[in-house]
Formats: sequence, structure tokens, C-alpha cells
Amino acid sequence: MTEAPSPEPHTDSDDPCHDTAPRRRPSSAEPRWIPRGTEIVDAVPARIYNYAVGGMHCFKTDRALWDRITTLYPSARVAARANREFLERVTEWLSACGIRQFLDIGAGIPEGGATHETVRDLDPDARVVYVDLDPIAVEQARDLLREDQKAHAVRGDLLDPQHIVYHDAVMSFLDFGEPVAVILGTVLQFITDDADAARSISSLVEALAPGSLLVITHAMLDANPDQQRRQQDAYQLFGQHTPTPAVLRTPDQLGALIDPRCTLLPPGIVTADQWQAEPAGCDHLRWLDGQDPPGVLVAVARLRSARDPAGDHTAAASPIGSAPAVAEAGSLASGTAQDG
Repeated sequence: MTEAPSPEPHTDSDDPCHDTAPRRRPSSAEPRWIPRGTEIVDAVPARIYNYAVGGMHCFKTDRALWDRITTLYPSARVAARANREFLERVTEWLSACGIRQFLDIGAGIPEGGATHETVRDLDPDARVVYVDLDPIAVEQARDLLREDQKAHAVRGDLLDPQHIVYHDAVMSFLDFGEPVAVILGTVLQFITDDADAARSISSLVEALAPGSLLVITHAMLDANPDQQRRQQDAYQLFGQHTPTPAVLRTPDQLGALIDPRCTLLPPGIVTADQWQAEPAGCDHLRWLDGQDPPGVLVAVARLRSARDPAGDHTAAASPIGSAPAVAEAGSLASGTAQDG
């Protein structure tokens, strides 16, 4: 793929998801990544998660809500950390498998082990596009990425995937004729209607080349019955104080959202602590200290080529509690864009 120029900023439009040029407050004590005229009232998932994993790009309202949530449901801290660690591991594995393009949708604020940070040591030329609905998160991302010529952030809504994949900045940055890893990290849970969520995934898959990968993380009901009520109370609180209510899904419900043109890779749909690309016996989550599995489901699926057998796209799924090692690095080489 030839070197793509840095995307030019876009102008405002009536499209609520249209990309906007960075705007700064020229004489203000506010950080430069707050768009002019923005009033911080509600907490939003991007900044709450940033705070949850130790980031600094958040406001008092985000911190206060997360503190209330974790008081109600302390296991939320475990889930946030497990989610972040899985995304770092799977990004390293994808890079080792030869994936050089990443589209991270619902990415929030890219710091503290974000996709571009994780892949840089393995592949300095890897390209990453971050997408988020929250305009402040996008401005924050651009501020963090201002010196990185191979990573960019745009505004977009997973409910409108065509706007994302045909966005000028996305198309100038990524070559959809070659495999792309699409990361949907804890974003599908904010699409509460199953049909809408499945439609969004299928629309994304339609734009991808064979051999592309779909990475999903999703909140699940706590495995501990005694904790389920606390978890549901915490999610109710979250929905009351953010503009984005969330839904918990089971492994079967999550599997039903994945486009049938994709094949789940081993170990299938499991909790975040069960997915590993390290050698057998590598205890990457020692900090769990015998706690119940984190309430985060994860899955990696590959878009089949025309030569691959159709089969059952969920055949690779394994029940929670049994998690064989994932495919070895390099084993995705057969899924190149030329396969189709």
C-alpha cells in the first residue's frame, strides 16, 4: 500500500457524525481538546472507561459516576482491567499474524495501552483509525495523536457503519482491499437492540476483504449469582446518568450477532481472562487472585474467503470454562485479500 497523506480536516455539516476540524479555546483555562462551546454536564462512556483504566482524560462528573458504580459493584474494576489487558494481548497477536491495519470503533480515548501504542513496537508502519461518537473523545484522541502520522481519529456512530467505512479520512488511511482488524471494544453493549447490532456488524463485514478480523468485547452478566443484583443496579445507575444505556448479553446472544460470513477462531466466545495468545501456562492475569471471572465476553472472528467452507460460523465457540490456546501467530496468512 502506498503512503497515504495525512487526512485533511473536514468542515462542519448538519450530519451529526460528520467529522469536524479541531477547535480550540484560544484564551481559556480549559484543556485544548475541549471543543469550543461544549458544556460538560453528563458523564460519557469514553471518559468513564479512560478513568477506569487509569487515564487522565476525564472530568469530575465521569470520575464521580465511576466511583459510585464501583461502590455498588466492585467487580466493575476487574472487568475494566481485564478488558484492557485482553485488547492489548489480541492487538499484539494480530500484529504478529501480519495484520497492519486497525479500525478501532468505539475506541474512546487512546492512551494507556491503546491500539496504536501496542502495535508500534511490533510494526512501526501499522495504521490505526479510531472512531468514537463523543466529540470530546475525538478531540482528545486527536490531541494525543497529533505527532503520530500513522494514527488518526474520526467521529462516527456504529449504528451508521457506512458513514465510518466511507469516511474520507478512513478511506485515505486504510486500504479495504487488504485485511483490516476491526475492533469493537465494549461498544456493542450500547446498541441495545439485537437486530440493530447484527445489522451494524454485517454492514462492516460487507466492506472488508477476506482475511479481515473482527474483535469483540462485551459486558456479560456476572457469573456470581450473589453479585448479579449489584451489577444490574450499577448498570441502571449508568443508564440514568449517561446518554447511552447499556445491555448485558450472554455468549449465545453475542454469537448470534456475528455475521455468518465470519468464523469464530478458537477458543470461541469466552471471558477475557480465558483468551490467551501466550505459551500455555502463562498466567497473564495473576491479579485476579482467585476472584470470579471478569464480566467481559471476548471473541475473535475471521472473514472467510470464497474458497473457505461455509460451515457453522459459531463452530469454534467453546463453553465458558474451557479455553484452548488461539491459533498460532502467522496462521492467518492464508486469509489474504487475494483469496477472494
